[in-house]
Amino acid sequence: MWWRCASDLDLITQEVRRRVMWSLKIVERYFAVGLPEFEACPIDTIYLQFPGDESDFGYDSSGSDDGTYALFVKLELIRRDIMKLTRTVALCEQPYHLLTTVIIELKRDLDKIGLRLSANDDHSLLSTTEMGEDSNLSIRKILARISLHQAYCDLYQILLPGYPEAAPRVVLDAVEKAHTEEAQHECLDHTSAIVQIIADLNYNSTSSLLLEFDTAICAYHAARLILFIARSGRGGDKLTPEIAINRVDICLVSVRRFFSRLALVRPIIDDMERLKNELLSQGASMCGFTSPPEFQNGRRRIEQHLSEAAKARQKLAVHSLLRRADCTDEV
Repeated sequence: MWWRCASDLDLITQEVRRRVMWSLKIVERYFAVGLPEFEACPIDTIYLQFPGDESDFGYDSSGSDDGTYALFVKLELIRRDIMKLTRTVALCEQPYHLLTTVIIELKRDLDKIGLRLSANDDHSLLSTTEMGEDSNLSIRKILARISLHQAYCDLYQILLPGYPEAAPRVVLDAVEKAHTEEAQHECLDHTSAIVQIIADLNYNSTSSLLLEFDTAICAYHAARLILFIARSGRGGDKLTPEIAINRVDICLVSVRRFFSRLALVRPIIDDMERLKNELLSQGASMCGFTSPPEFQNGRRRIEQHLSEAAKARQKLAVHSLLRRADCTDEV
């Protein structure tokens, strides 16, 4: 197949083909969202090395073992595994005693990626000069850092009682309280990091940056987690309603600025505003986090006629391209 890099090709051509294939796999996540039935190219069928070092393309990446893009790809695969874990646990009808063990193992994988990213980070990526030059490599490092923090949030939100993406009550009841408390602290730390990076991007960039759609998705989920924890009253002095509203406003301003021409972000913005207004009103119940109003009445066709188990497994976020496509198999 064409994605098998032929040995008779020069190294640059092989590397370009590898990167094209891995890029397609990354983009596929927007459609497959952790569901194997929607994967066009399952990971088990890709017989390729990870992308090579950035120096192959003229970038100075001293200290990097396999380049920033390789780390980004590996991170994407871990996020895919976390998505699959979230959907699998959602179907549990009895305690899943290995859950915390699996979470610890995935955290180790994320920690390794974090160490490698830190080794490549010169702590000046968000400087005014850097942003003015709009360096593709610098932006990639920043996006990888945001993605890493989001991966931690995706992992630990499984242990947040009451959160839509959390494990069922029967599973969480068997989890030690120390683990759920740690999960909340981790979510607070990593959402704060996401908001800070996004705020720095907005403040230091003098022109519109070419950012991944995933950046808007990360901003959205950070806002959801922040508002959920603030409304639950478990944020304490670290996350009062006022602080939560301020952080969500930062996300809203940045998403509006960087994705003003992208129609896909409209549902994200609308839902962030809805959830923020619910916190301001202080009268809405926590169930407001389950689904935006337009999906509560008359669900999209892709979710109709499914069993309850299938609905739980195939629950799609407001930003899901599958959900927006309004797919149907009707003739």
